[in-house]
Amino acid sequence: MCKKIGVMIGGLVLIIISYIWLIKKAESYFFYPDDIDYGLSPTQQNLQFEVVNISSINGIQLNGWFVPAVINEAGGQDATQAKGTVIHVHGNAANITNHWSFISWLPSQGYNVLTFDYRSYGQSDAIEPTIKGLYEDTNAVIHYVLNRSDLENMPVFMLGQSLGGNNTLAALAKMSPKSRERICAAVIDSTFYSYSLIANDKVSGAGILLANEYSANVSLSVLSDLPILFLHGKKDRIIPYQHSEQLYALQTDNRALLLVEGADHLAALYRPIFGERYINEVARYLDLERQKCVQK
Repeated sequence: MCKKIGVMIGGLVLIIISYIWLIKKAESYFFYPDDIDYGLSPTQQNLQFEVVNISSINGIQLNGWFVPAVINEAGGQDATQAKGTVIHVHGNAANITNHWSFISWLPSQGYNVLTFDYRSYGQSDAIEPTIKGLYEDTNAVIHYVLNRSDLENMPVFMLGQSLGGNNTLAALAKMSPKSRERICAAVIDSTFYSYSLIANDKVSGAGILLANEYSANVSLSVLSDLPILFLHGKKDRIIPYQHSEQLYALQTDNRALLLVEGADHLAALYRPIFGERYINEVARYLDLERQKCVQK
């Protein structure tokens, strides 16, 4: 009898260990970091920028760039004279030297930009990425911006792309209402409804391995007062545009949805494909929400 119980316990332990391994394996498919220098940076637009080091939880160091806004036709930059500061939260692959092209237009529109790499990405500390860990990193960067003395009382905006959209919404949802008051609006570009749903899209049944604590649909339930623009290409082969439609459908008040005909994943803000068309749309949205924010 004791032997049978021992075998049963051993089998149960093996099942638990296997399940934990499967969860970690499922999470790992969301992250494709590297430290390759892709050659893109603000210097290509003759922009001055500050390399910043931001401490995440447990002292993990994150590398980022702070780019002051362009404030006159001569190309002068001054962070204190900006319309606001946009925190950019990038997707699941590469690093900021690859993603700069998606946000290079923001300084010329009068906005400061803070972009950063999560743990294990680019020049940030080489710590294994997890869903929770990337949320923690995003949260740390938001609080870094909110606490910079040169940005005091300045409107703050979020631009989360792909996986970064879920990280953005999770960080905003879990921060204190007082801190969240500084966030004027968010632009969520080509993100997914939930971790479990996108996993099921890729492999039927895989969603059971993933919790949704940091998923966009859960986060939005406490962000009803935050203006959000959902942006998505209708030819997105990585994250189908229906994910943004579903997120928008959760609450249409205080929300906007811009679906881009012919656009693949993250292509709407990529100048070589669509030029200034959707860049101008997003810039107008930021300006409009800034006016509302300032008038409060």
